[in-house]
Amino acid sequence: MTDSPWEGLLGAARAGAEWAWSDLYRSLAPKVRGYAVAQGVSDPDGVVGDVFLQVARNLASFNGDEAGFRSWVFTIAFRRIVDERRRTGRRLEDPTDRIPDSGTDAPAAEDVALGRMASESMTQALALLTTEQRQVLGLRILADLSVDEVAVIIGKRPGAVKALQRRAIATLRRNLDEAVS
Repeated sequence: MTDSPWEGLLGAARAGAEWAWSDLYRSLAPKVRGYAVAQGVSDPDGVVGDVFLQVARNLASFNGDEAGFRSWVFTIAFRRIVDERRRTGRRLEDPTDRIPDSGTDAPAAEDVALGRMASESMTQALALLTTEQRQVLGLRILADLSVDEVAVIIGKRPGAVKALQRRAIATLRRNLDEAVS
């Protein structure tokens, strides 16, 4: 019987194949980083590194399909972020100070300014959400996890996850509408 592409990738990663680790990292690291930024962590790249270090340590014990793997990775990310909050006690930070190096093709000043304004508006809107609402939105939207998967990760019932998501979206919509007007 032929292995599925996912089983082949997972087997190669377990065997230490660099290409497999690169594929896994490229597919999930940007989403994990986005989730960390949305949660206001002080070092999102450090969270990504910690998450994938834990994935490497425990990959042999993972059993499941590709969706289960994504859920497992974001469970690790969720726990790392909770640990960081406990350790630092910091609030949501302003990610506008972290503008990525664009290399030789620098963006136009207008694009940078518009990006900062959008980022500032979103950061301010996210700051008005509860921690649980930010967690739910990050896991549902950035990680693309189901309500049931998010419920398991954050330890709530699916109905509570749906309610948190509805309230978070309503709050964001209200605050972004106020910012525009």
